Amino acid sequence: MNYLGLISTDGKTWGGCIPDLQSVWVGGKNRNETLELLEQGLALYLQELLELGETPKPVVAQSLGDIEADFIEFFKGEHCEVLLLEPAPLNPISLEIERLLEQSGLRDVEVARRMGTSPASIHRLKNPFYWGHGTDVLRRFARVMGQKLEISFVPTPSSAAD
Repeated sequence: MNYLGLISTDGKTWGGCIPDLQSVWVGGKNRNETLELLEQGLALYLQELLELGETPKPVVAQSLGDIEADFIEFFKGEHCEVLLLEPAPLNPISLEIERLLEQSGLRDVEVARRMGTSPASIHRLKNPFYWGHGTDVLRRFARVMGQKLEISFVPTPSSAAD
C-alpha cells in the first residue's frame, strides 16, 4: 500500500509528512534521510497496527488536491515534493529478537552481559531496519534466550530454478 508523502525544505532544514497518517518528521539532514525516515515511520506504523490486530486507515490522498488546505499551508513558501511512499522493509530477524526479549523479561543490559557484548549491540539487533546480523551473534543470542538457531532458505513464489 502506497501513501502520499510530502518532503520539503526551506533551504536549511528538511521535513516530511504523510498526510493520511497526520505523521510529520522534521529536521532531516537532507532529502534522502528525510525520505528514509518517512518510509521507516510508515513501516513501523503499519507493523504496530498489525500487532494490534487493527486495519490500516484507507489511503485517501493521491495528490495535493486531496489534502486539506490547512495542512498544505504548513508547506507554503517552501520547496515541496509530492511522492508516493512505500513502507521500508522490516527485518523479520530483528522483530523476532524484539519478541524474544519482551517474552523473556530480560533487560538489554543483562542480555548484553551474558553475550559478552554491549547494550548498544543489543539495541542494534532489535532495530527493524538493521540487516547486518551475523550468525555468530545470532547463535550467542539464541543460547542466552534458551533457543536454537535455525537458518533456512525458502523459495519465493516468483523465483525459478536456473
